[in-house]
Amino acid sequence: MLIKWSYSAEKDLEIIFQFYLKTSNNKVAKQIVNDIIYASNTLKLGLYLGQIEPLLSHYEEGFRYLICNHNKIIYIIKDDYILITHVFDSRRNPIKLKKR
Repeated sequence: MLIKWSYSAEKDLEIIFQFYLKTSNNKVAKQIVNDIIYASNTLKLGLYLGQIEPLLSHYEEGFRYLICNHNKIIYIIKDDYILITHVFDSRRNPIKLKKR
């Protein structure tokens, strides 16, 4: 199954990269982003690997998530692809995820 990234999710990856670029170095920043992308690709093995995201359960889309390090990879399952909608640092206030 094809995995697509929303504009918001791509922007989230860029923010994560820039954060680790400032706080660590280029190698660490690249590794963290690559880990997130690799983890998202495991969805090809099973669409329902991730749990239902309780903070977004009031939406009809059926948001699910995978954890990669401190990040939640939020996704929905479409008819013929998986859409990564956001990447959210789980150390942040969860209310911010709800407001997205």
